[in-house]
Amino acid sequence: MPPQFAVFCFLLSLNTLISQAQHTSFLAKNEINTLKESLIPLNDKILTADDSLNELQPIYELARNKSIVAIGEATHGTDEIRLFQLMLAKGLVSKTNFKAIALGETPLLDSYSFFDFVVNGSGDINKIANLFHFDVRSLLLWLRTFNENKAFRDKVWMLGSGVDTPQKTYDFIETHCRYYQLYSALPYLNNLKSLLKENTLTKPHVTDSLNKNIQTLSTILNASKGQTDSLNFKIDCMLRSLRISGKTFTNLNNSLEFFRQRDAIISENLEWMYSTKGKTAIILAHNFHVNKKTIEQESYSYSSRSFGEYLSEKYDRGYVSIGTEIAKGQFLSGTFNREKIIENKHKLGSIIGDLTPHKFLFFLMNDSLKTILNKPEIKISKGTAKTFLADGKGMIGDAFDGLIYIRTSTPYTFYNKEEFCTLFVNLGEEIKNKILKDRKLTLSAQFETSATTQKNQLSYSIYLNDADKKVIKHYTSPLPANQSAIEIYIPESTKYISISLILKSLSHFNLKALKANESTINLKNIELFDWNNMGYQLKRTKNAIQVIR
Repeated sequence: MPPQFAVFCFLLSLNTLISQAQHTSFLAKNEINTLKESLIPLNDKILTADDSLNELQPIYELARNKSIVAIGEATHGTDEIRLFQLMLAKGLVSKTNFKAIALGETPLLDSYSFFDFVVNGSGDINKIANLFHFDVRSLLLWLRTFNENKAFRDKVWMLGSGVDTPQKTYDFIETHCRYYQLYSALPYLNNLKSLLKENTLTKPHVTDSLNKNIQTLSTILNASKGQTDSLNFKIDCMLRSLRISGKTFTNLNNSLEFFRQRDAIISENLEWMYSTKGKTAIILAHNFHVNKKTIEQESYSYSSRSFGEYLSEKYDRGYVSIGTEIAKGQFLSGTFNREKIIENKHKLGSIIGDLTPHKFLFFLMNDSLKTILNKPEIKISKGTAKTFLADGKGMIGDAFDGLIYIRTSTPYTFYNKEEFCTLFVNLGEEIKNKILKDRKLTLSAQFETSATTQKNQLSYSIYLNDADKKVIKHYTSPLPANQSAIEIYIPESTKYISISLILKSLSHFNLKALKANESTINLKNIELFDWNNMGYQLKRTKNAIQVIR
């Protein structure tokens, strides 16, 4: 061996040892060995091979006699986590007889199209596969095939267990009632929608009216049951969301209180799903929602318990929580930005990364591991709208029954490479304050675009957030005819307004003017985001901005 190469190898080895020592300095040698011996490596190609080697069998054995199993997310927006969740969902159904797949944080009625597709074979896969900005196409198609030629009672469900907004609930029920000619329900739906606009929920008569209309609507929906099992279940979903709307309705202008209730309501929905259908697998929910001990209280209110803790208390060992952890990489945040995973000498992902070169691995918790991972020094990754380093608070060992490790994460792509881009509008303080004072937003645009443009290719996306930057409302609206305006109501608790123009499959778009509440927005304050790298470009002229491909 050449002496230069020998020196290089020595320095590389020394650097590795120093790095490992830095990351594990608070762990005793026997603890490091215990952790290392507990790691179960997985083939680098496990995700593309769909676990053809059956390497995840220990997880399926752990789940075999359980009631509810959750596969958590260290971050939202990580492709490897999404693929592990979809793969494990299939395995739990095919290998351990799970009967339902719950999308933990996804609203119940808002996701009913998933149920309709996998159980009834209805719907357009291209429209629903990315409905919530994560691609579940492969799982939808697999479940539909799995359910073919089975009786309704034997089909596997896929449905969200999250909380619908009152507006979404009432809109869904109205569409159903019009389709099935339940016209007697419409006046009560109109009453509820009027109450939404009235925005005087502290007055006793509003609460009384709310409850009476919900009760009458429930009676009408219940009376319409009896045609088919599938339709009866749809009605049950509406009844459940309608009942929940009574809770969420009263907190429309108090998002803090809404988020305090959120996990409790999700746990009730999951209990309902399990009691109705049977063994339930949970995917598409954050680690800090599925954990059996609430490591970090709900990120908005810092007061509520996780739905995983509720489920653990109710089902004890019948509830299993498998978390995920990442050493390094990126994820796609809820604000469409790519966030970098934090690396830290006390973070579990960094510690494991120094112990092994493997791309993927997992481990299942035992008493020795619990003792180690319950050390207060150990931290864990967290990714939502931003990247965080979460304090484990001495509970990681008790919070999870196992963890899946990913060495390097990659952000997944929204809309499955759909050809779209976004024009983000910076309103400026003066215009924003005027909108907040007026309690309404009117938007109008003067533009030219491709001659073949269809109505759904141009749209507004408007987020209203409170002082804590929690979402109050998200409006989407087609861009109306040239210089025509849209108008939306601004709740009193709104402090932040985010406006974007979504442009899909266009060859060119020429924006000459944009007005908010009759105030002209400076076009210099509009930026282009080409999320899927489709080649969209922004060109500025003296009196306009152009988007071209």
